[in-house]
Formats: sequence, structure tokens, C-alpha cells
Amino acid sequence: MPKTLTDTEKLAALRLIRSENVGPVTYHQLISFFNNPSAALEALPSLAKRGGRRKPIKIYSKRAAEKEIAALVKLDGQLLVHGETAYPLPLSVINDAPPVLSILGHI
Repeated sequence: MPKTLTDTEKLAALRLIRSENVGPVTYHQLISFFNNPSAALEALPSLAKRGGRRKPIKIYSKRAAEKEIAALVKLDGQLLVHGETAYPLPLSVINDAPPVLSILGHI
């Protein structure tokens, strides 16, 4: 169901999709299971370990994500996350839809 995400959830979504071994399909599976980006991001290290990963998974840092969002905002842009009301409907229906879009200008 489309909604508007908080800045915290948008930050978590960006961190999740930028983390090691998380592509669009994995992202959508995690969101489907955990219902929100923050919960999925929190579970990612233990999921990787249970999946047999020996080294800790590299999660995109909060600081790097904040810098990325700040740079986008400086350009008068915005971050749009799959599942939000404003996310383009044609993209939202494909299995590997981009989880996060950087938007410049009018949506």
C-alpha cells in the first residue's frame, strides 16, 4: 500500500540498497518480509551470517547516506523510495524496480 516514508525510513532504505550484496530483488524481498527498511537493515548482518557468510557484511554507513541525501537536497532534489505514493506506478509493478530514485525537478 503506497505511503509516505519518514526521513529515518528513507535513510534506512538508501543504506539498505547501497549495502553489500543487496540488489533490487533482494531489497524487495527484505521489505516484503520485514515490512520496513529499518527492520530489514537491522536484520541484514544476522541474515548474512545465517546464510553462511564468514566476514561481516558491509552496510552502507549512516554518514555516507546522510551526505548523499544532503548533496541531493542541495541540488533541490529529493529521494523517492519504492512504496511511496509518489513513486511512478509503471516502475512500481516490475519485480526489480529501483528501490530508491533520486529526483531532480518535478516528479
